[in-house]
Amino acid sequence: MSKIKIISNPYQKKMIYQRWNESAEQWITVDLENNENSRLLSDELTTTFFPFIVQKIVDVIVNEYQDDSGKIEIVFEGTDDEYKDLQEICAEDKYQCIVKLAKGERYLENARDILPDIKNIFESIKPLIATSFVSMDKIAGEIKRFTDASEDKIPICILGNYSSGKSTFINALIGREILPSGDEPITAKIYKIERSQQSDRAYVEFECTGEAIKIRFEENNYRFTMGTNEKSMIRQLNKELGKIKNESLTIRVNRTIEFINSFVMNADEDNISDKNYSTVCGRHLGTDLSRICDL
Repeated sequence: MSKIKIISNPYQKKMIYQRWNESAEQWITVDLENNENSRLLSDELTTTFFPFIVQKIVDVIVNEYQDDSGKIEIVFEGTDDEYKDLQEICAEDKYQCIVKLAKGERYLENARDILPDIKNIFESIKPLIATSFVSMDKIAGEIKRFTDASEDKIPICILGNYSSGKSTFINALIGREILPSGDEPITAKIYKIERSQQSDRAYVEFECTGEAIKIRFEENNYRFTMGTNEKSMIRQLNKELGKIKNESLTIRVNRTIEFINSFVMNADEDNISDKNYSTVCGRHLGTDLSRICDL
């Protein structure tokens, strides 16, 4: 049975392939010198992330390297998460009787396992970086790149005309009707939606005449944890919330956003900021998105 080894390094975005030489009893790297025409040497299969092209890799290995017995052994060295991806592919019916899968002697830690430690170390040395370099322009750029890359949040932009269904689409992603929707423009202000750390709590934050306002919704109650009742807008909102205090968290957050957005302002009334709106909803919401902004 012929053998092919996959050596994956996701941290360098690089993959190397080796084939077992039976007579020499050693692994030989698949390269231009000894396997010039192998598709394994293409950029697509050597300079990308393994999970993206694992299916293609297995197909190429089976087509190019299986022996007369019609079988082949694939040895894998990389992270456990990548190995699981390979296992799923090799478990498919068309490969079960062809491919034998094994782990190599070397392995890498999963990024999700070591990232928290790396981020903690990075945060602890940031003050040292700031005081150790005269010119910070390049360093600041590198710090931003690392910060962006180490975040577990993926930004998604949803663009469209007024009343084209943006809020409805976002509600579908969330799994709850948090944002009000209708035929007329309803979410003309900016809203940031995040998960709450507690499944029985929801929060709405906004700024009114320069003052931060925060409302905490509980299962059968609500309270203003920041802000006062001196403003006309707050008094009216308090009255509206009193009518729906026993409704679900989703409905109360939805109605609060609708009220904030539709509040009519004139020269003598409180001014609501067009920015820094933040809606924080219970983590029981059916979504893996940790932050969504509606503009």
